[in-house]
Amino acid sequence: MIVVAAPFFLERAWIPKRPGLRAVRIRPGAPSGFEGSLGRPDLLVSTGFCGGLDPRLKTGDLILASEVYHRGRRIAVDAGILARARAALGADRIDPAVGGLVTADRVVGTVDEKAKLWKETGAIGVEMEAGSLAAWAEENRVPFLALKAVLDRADRPLPLRRAADAILHPLAAVRAGRVGFSTGRAIGRGIAALLDGFGGEG
Repeated sequence: MIVVAAPFFLERAWIPKRPGLRAVRIRPGAPSGFEGSLGRPDLLVSTGFCGGLDPRLKTGDLILASEVYHRGRRIAVDAGILARARAALGADRIDPAVGGLVTADRVVGTVDEKAKLWKETGAIGVEMEAGSLAAWAEENRVPFLALKAVLDRADRPLPLRRAADAILHPLAAVRAGRVGFSTGRAIGRGIAALLDGFGGEG
C-alpha cells in the first residue's frame, strides 16, 4: 500500500484514485496525531504545495526532496528510493528539481525570509508537513518520499495579509491567482508517475 499525505483538499484532489493507493489528510504546520491514519505503508509520500527557495524554480515546478530539514534535524531520503523515484518520473518525461526541503513551523512568506533559508540550508523549497512525516517514516523504517509543487517563487512574496490564506487555504491562493491549474496538474502527474514506478496498481 502506498500512502500519499497532503493537508488540503485542493492538493488531494489531484491524487489519482487507484487500487493500492490511499490518500490521507494531515494537519498543516507541525502535524501530530497522524500516525493512526498511516497504518504501515510500503511507501509514504508527502505531497502538496511549497514555496520556492532556489531562484531558478518557477510556479508549478516539482521538487523531489533528497533530504528534509526540520527543527535542527537533517533527514536524508534513502538513495535507492530516490533513484527509483527519479527513474519513475523520468519515464513520464518529468524532470523535477532534486534537493533539500525545509519544513517550517510557520508560514515563510517574504523574499528575505526565503533568501535567508536558502543561504542557511541550501534547501530549494520550504513547506510545513514533510519533516514530521519523514521523522515518523525514519523511526518506523518506512520508505519515504516528498514530492512538492512550487506555489510561490523565491522572488515573489506572499502578500502579508493573505500569507496564511495562501498556504493554509490553497483555494484562496487559487482565487488570488497565485496557483494556476498547471500547479495542481503537476502534483497529479508526478504522483501518477510515482505510482507507476512503485507498483501503485498492486
